[in-house]
Amino acid sequence: LGDYERALHFLLSSLHIRKAQKEQGDTALTLTEIGHVHLHLEDDFNAICCYEKSVDIVTQCYGKSDVRLISIYLPLGNVKWKQGSVDEAKECYEIALQISVLKNRNNHTETGIVCRNLGFLQFQSKMYDEALENLEKYVKIQESKRMKKSAHFVLALQFIGDIYRHKNAFDNASLAFNTANQAYWNDKDLSRESP
Repeated sequence: LGDYERALHFLLSSLHIRKAQKEQGDTALTLTEIGHVHLHLEDDFNAICCYEKSVDIVTQCYGKSDVRLISIYLPLGNVKWKQGSVDEAKECYEIALQISVLKNRNNHTETGIVCRNLGFLQFQSKMYDEALENLEKYVKIQESKRMKKSAHFVLALQFIGDIYRHKNAFDNASLAFNTANQAYWNDKDLSRESP
């Protein structure tokens, strides 16, 4: 807890300097970092305030499709979801996805991360068709970048398998589960950390 409180102290000092210098982009970045610290301190209210203020600053200064918004909408969506505001979280992820596809490209790593978060939320909300689409995009991006060593990758494949099983598409379900199993066991660190 002490390290986060120290970080918060330094970030707040930095924020005051940035505001005095009228550096809007840096002010938004610092507010986002302060939001992250509040999130770690389990202070969701202040985290949301920081993220929303950061969104306002970036939108006013750089427009609604500025790529910086992706890294703000993702944690904002996460904290909204954590609080049970599923519709608001979904909206945050959808905005981040639109910006990422527009500014980056369909197979950009950041696009994959947004697809993953949106797919996880949709899966938990029983929006299986939408979840399947987003999770398959995420898996495809991860595979194209040879980034198959993560718990998120394995979990996405597990959810895909569950969705296909729910749809009685057992061959597709089996393929997803087998791929998840391979990814899990091929990564010694992952299988050691999460047996």
